[in-house]
Amino acid sequence: MTESGKLWKTIERELLSAQDIETIVLKSHLLVESQINAALEFLIGLGIEKARLSFVQKLEILICIWPDLKRTRSSTEARSLYSEWKELNGIRNKIAHQLSTGGLRKLLIDWVTGSLGYRLKTINRTAVLKRNFVKAVVFQLGSFSGYSYVRKDLAKSLTPPKA
Repeated sequence: MTESGKLWKTIERELLSAQDIETIVLKSHLLVESQINAALEFLIGLGIEKARLSFVQKLEILICIWPDLKRTRSSTEARSLYSEWKELNGIRNKIAHQLSTGGLRKLLIDWVTGSLGYRLKTINRTAVLKRNFVKAVVFQLGSFSGYSYVRKDLAKSLTPPKA
């Protein structure tokens, strides 16, 4: 296994070590945001953090610079990284800003199903939902790193975070 592969496995293991799905969502959101931050810092400069932008604002700036993120990753996929991450942010906001997270399970199942492109018969089981949520996030982060590799100007900035 490559060093990069080992790092992604470590990230996956770390996320799955959380006891509840809410913690997994919050940690996953932070991982996605750290990659967006790295891309923006590389493209715009280190001063970008002084703007204290929200997740959605950062994502919108990145899309202006790199509109390919609004495209689907393959002909078989219905959604782009942009739409998946925007929806992930909505789920994260529901957890972070509402006392009651009623309907969260359905939101997560819909997000995982849309992200992976298929629905598991057993996705209603918490362990299966957690595992597939993490799988979707790791896949998305890997895709984002792959995009950056193709875009040589981003290749150096978008490396998996150290676990």
